[in-house]
Amino acid sequence: MRPSDAGPAAAHVSRSVTDVPAPFDGGGVIRFLSWHAVTGAEEGDATSFTQSARLAHGAGTVSVRLLDADGDADGDPHDGDGGGGAGSATRVEVVTRVEHADDAVELMAGTRRLLGLDVDAARIDADLARDPALAAAVRRTPGLRIPGTLDPRGTLFRTIVGQQISVASARATHGRMTADLGEDLPASVAHGSVTRLPPSASRIARDGAELLRGPARRTATLVRLAEALETGELVVEHGMPRAELRAALVAFHGVGPWTADYVAMRALGEPDILLSGDLIVRRGAGALGLPDEARALDARAAAWSPWRSYATLHLWRVMTDRMPAAG
Repeated sequence: MRPSDAGPAAAHVSRSVTDVPAPFDGGGVIRFLSWHAVTGAEEGDATSFTQSARLAHGAGTVSVRLLDADGDADGDPHDGDGGGGAGSATRVEVVTRVEHADDAVELMAGTRRLLGLDVDAARIDADLARDPALAAAVRRTPGLRIPGTLDPRGTLFRTIVGQQISVASARATHGRMTADLGEDLPASVAHGSVTRLPPSASRIARDGAELLRGPARRTATLVRLAEALETGELVVEHGMPRAELRAALVAFHGVGPWTADYVAMRALGEPDILLSGDLIVRRGAGALGLPDEARALDARAAAWSPWRSYATLHLWRVMTDRMPAAG
């Protein structure tokens, strides 16, 4: 048989099941990811989520699913404990599909960050609950996780697009970007409706000015950021210092403090960011009897360090029982 007749190479597929100690708001993080899912590159529901990933040696997809104690999909993700209350572990099934076996470890590590599987949630909850104003919120939703990302650069682009528009509008824009500027996944790793990779920085830098739709200022910001990422002028990657990322981002026109801090929270897993400039955060604070003015809230929140990102999530949930609308 000639090489051209051999057909597509088989994917390297791996399945694992992880017991995540309680408390774990697995339902919350899965719902957040599914709520923001981009057509073509992601799909999800209340208990499962699949997305594509651009990896060191090729492409891949990962699917995560919350399981009950018997190994079946959780039946009721809205039962009040987010899929993993204070008394029991939650089982999480992870299936990775990669073109190159060497990428499996990278994808699994990224998935653990995506779901926040390695944080000490019991300690975080205990520390935040010392403030009587937060204690009830912590009891209502124990084990909150910061939704992470497999693609820090993509999170930056998505956050820029999501500024001051609804989630539905942001998803529609991301879907068009994925259709117009993304790439087809190899058939061997595609899964369900997840058949595309989102746009790379190089593609946005090269073709964004021509193909991106929407406000001209937003397009200019996306293209400028993509160019900076391609040249190395800007670095956005897991593990870099938060202060370095923030300073680099706010130097670009169209990127403000809220955007820089939100990207740091999601892309770096930074645990100690209070988004006091966010209107929903301040409304949530006011609902709990906390200061609803940014400076006063910042002063009160000093006692929540080093877990102010988790306090931010609780304040969002007080108002919406959801997560923020960006990206």
